[in-house]
Amino acid sequence: MLFIVLIVVQQSCTIPHLLHDDTPVIGYLDAFQDNTLELAKDGFFDALEKEGYSEGKKTLQVIYRNAEGMESLLLPAIQYMESQNVLLIATCPSITTLIAYKNTVNIPIFANISSSPQGLGLKSDTLTDSIHFKMFVGTVATNRYIDSSMAIISQCVQPKKGILKIGVLYDQSEIQSLNALATIRTYCLNNNINLVNIPVSNTNEVQIALENLIHQDIDLYFALPDNTIFSTFATIKKTCNQFHVPIFTSEGGLVRRGAVAAFGPNFYDWGYQTGLQAASFLKTRDINKIHWQLVSKLTKIYNPNEAAKFGYKFDDSFRPIVE
Repeated sequence: MLFIVLIVVQQSCTIPHLLHDDTPVIGYLDAFQDNTLELAKDGFFDALEKEGYSEGKKTLQVIYRNAEGMESLLLPAIQYMESQNVLLIATCPSITTLIAYKNTVNIPIFANISSSPQGLGLKSDTLTDSIHFKMFVGTVATNRYIDSSMAIISQCVQPKKGILKIGVLYDQSEIQSLNALATIRTYCLNNNINLVNIPVSNTNEVQIALENLIHQDIDLYFALPDNTIFSTFATIKKTCNQFHVPIFTSEGGLVRRGAVAAFGPNFYDWGYQTGLQAASFLKTRDINKIHWQLVSKLTKIYNPNEAAKFGYKFDDSFRPIVE
C-alpha cells in the first residue's frame, strides 16, 4: 500500500527538467490536508508571486507534496525533493519542519506554521550544528501568544462552579504540544484556574479522551497548537457541539473552523511573511543573509456564530471571522 501511495504522489509532481535550466525549483511539503494550513500555503505563494516568482509565469517551479496525515510519507517526499536539486523546502507545520531539518544538510528549510527552533528542541551547540542551523529559516512562533489567548477566556467565560475549569488534550510525543501545555499550566497556576489535561498518542484516541475531559465538567476546551489537534479538529468540534462546550484557541485558523476566539497569528499572513523571506533567498541565493523570524502579526479574532451560541460579547478590538 505504501508503495502504491508513493507512486501516485510522485507522478503528480512536475519534473524539473521540463522547464528551462535557470528556472528555480523549490519544494513545498504539507503534513496533512487542512483548510487552515491551506491559507498559509496561499499566503506563501502569493508573496512569491508578488516578488516575481510564479509557476503561471514560468519563473518558478514547485514540487508539492502532502503526506495526508501519514508521517511515514514525509521523509520519502523530502528525499525526492532533494534528488531534484530544489533550492529550498518550505515545510508546514512543525512536524514537517523538524523531519526536514533533521534529514537534510545543505537545503534551506523554510519553516511555515512552525514552532521556533528552541521550541522544537533544536540546538546549535557545536560548530557543525551551527553551520547546519543556518539552514533553519522561515517564520516561527513561540508560546508567548498563548497567554494572550488565555486572557480572553478569563474576560468572557463565567465558571459553572466557582473556579474556571479548562480542558486540554496534548500529544505527549510532540515537543511543541508539551511546551504549549507547560505555558498554559503556568498561566492557570498564576490565575487560579483549574486545568484538566489528558495525553493522547495518536488521532484515534482523541474522541474518547475529549469525552473523558467533558465528563469532568469543564467550562471550555482549549485547542493547543499541535499537529494531532489540527488534524482531528473536525472531530473535536463535533464532540464539543454535542455537549455544548465552547472551544478557545491561540490559532486564528481554528477560529475559522469553529473555535470561539483567539489572539494569535493569522495563517495567511504567516505564510505571506515566509514567502517574502523565500523570495529574498531566491534573489540572492545567500543563506547567510537569511535568518528565521518570529511571526510579526498577531490579531484578535472571533467567530460571530460561536460567540452568539454561547452568549459571548467582544469589543471592537476583535475582528469577526466566519467559518
